[in-house]
Amino acid sequence: MVSTSNENTGPTPLGIGLPSSTSAFNAFHPALAVAYFAIVLIFCMAVLHPVLTGLSFAGALAYHVFLVGWRRTLRTLAWQLPLVALIAILNPIFSAAGATEIARFGVMRIYLESICYGACMGFMFVSVMLWFSNASSVLTADKVMSVMGNTLPTISLMVSMTMRLVPKFVLRGNQVNVAQECCAPAQEGATRRQRLAERARQITVLMSWSMEDSLETADAMRARGWNPKTKRSTYLTHRMHRRDWVASIVLALLVASCILVAWHARSTFWFYPTMNPITPEPGYLLFALLMAFPFLLEGEEWARWRR
Repeated sequence: MVSTSNENTGPTPLGIGLPSSTSAFNAFHPALAVAYFAIVLIFCMAVLHPVLTGLSFAGALAYHVFLVGWRRTLRTLAWQLPLVALIAILNPIFSAAGATEIARFGVMRIYLESICYGACMGFMFVSVMLWFSNASSVLTADKVMSVMGNTLPTISLMVSMTMRLVPKFVLRGNQVNVAQECCAPAQEGATRRQRLAERARQITVLMSWSMEDSLETADAMRARGWNPKTKRSTYLTHRMHRRDWVASIVLALLVASCILVAWHARSTFWFYPTMNPITPEPGYLLFALLMAFPFLLEGEEWARWRR
């Protein structure tokens, strides 16, 4: 059912918690996924609005649950949500601005507007991290190279290696941690200073391992004649089909409408000196559709399987 010029295997209409290989983006041209995640990240970082930031966080969180499962998502939120709270608490200390004073510690005043602004920044930061995680699950290195390999070979290589670095770094960190835990029986009575030294040793080993691997990668690329000026072929040949064009047009229309929605939202809302009330806007629905675009593709693919 899926054209052989795209991917060898397409998604299956199963439930939440599937691996990334079952993403509906696999049935489309890789440029669609690259464009979508780039657009979503730009919106997340450029538009600081409570409603739009909340929709971005909700879309990133829902898609993260779909890709990796709710257990891994909960483990991720276990350290991301405290980070949001930390940013919300620290922002009034470094940026004491606003009109609604809620507390005072000596000469330092805490304003409600500063806390809300910090919370919004925290959720924006977490949303960006979640969307990057989703992109790394959907976009493999060969997809990035096939889209930008001939036009931007150096940048595409850097992007693919960076996306590969994070999961590889985590895997090696777990390996180093397991190796150190083998010596745990002899260190049951270790003091806090000794435990900190063990963590520092773990980080040192991990950094040394990564630097050595980078040198080996550079030598291997030099030995194989890597030259960004030379146009190279790709392993998989991707062609745009009618489904790809339809999905791209729908995405382009959503993006054009969301630009107007974001401009209107930012021009009619501000945090300082006082936050003006947020009124329901029909444009928020268009922004929610943009954040739920992967689920629209999943629904379309599910309907194809049903037929």
